[in-house]
Amino acid sequence: MILNKKAIGACMIASQDTLRPALACVKIEEKRMIGADGYKMIIIERNTEVNNFNHEDLPNMGTVVKNEEYLLNASQLKVALQRIPKKTDLPILKNIWTIESERDNQVKVISTDLSSNSIDYIEKCDANYPNVDIIIPTSEPIATISFSIPYMIELLKAIDIAGAKETSSIVTVEIHDKLAPIMLRSIDSNKNKITGLLMPVRVENR
Repeated sequence: MILNKKAIGACMIASQDTLRPALACVKIEEKRMIGADGYKMIIIERNTEVNNFNHEDLPNMGTVVKNEEYLLNASQLKVALQRIPKKTDLPILKNIWTIESERDNQVKVISTDLSSNSIDYIEKCDANYPNVDIIIPTSEPIATISFSIPYMIELLKAIDIAGAKETSSIVTVEIHDKLAPIMLRSIDSNKNKITGLLMPVRVENR
């Protein structure tokens, strides 16, 4: 198994609730990574090209285990991913690698900067992960609009500060037309209306 820092996105979404052990883990499949907490979910496609890297050229890597699927403790996986070297021009070093482990209930992962190796043991989750495919919509979308993530985050924070957090931080999204602004509506504790508008962006052939 070879993972890069993009997997941190799945770790961030995984549940912090110890009473939901399966959702406190990240599911690593051959072609995707999944993190969920019962309210939100992220599915990240894995770049299978990294399997073509010649890991045998790296020092003291051990025997790399390929193409296995895991259910791993999200917080421990995040720590291991954060050990990946921050400054490197070599794509092969921007990953962690699963190597053969002497512990049955843990996965052994390694990262390296060529001068030294970092080794972490990540617990395998003894739980059944829910079938996420049954909740993924398969019908044609009623509307498709692209927008800037930073602008959306900034606008949502502004709406929350303006009073939405007084009413459980709930916002309603309205889509009127694919070229019209996305409208975000909320109210404060005094039922004063809060309205946000986010302009769509043009994206070519996604």
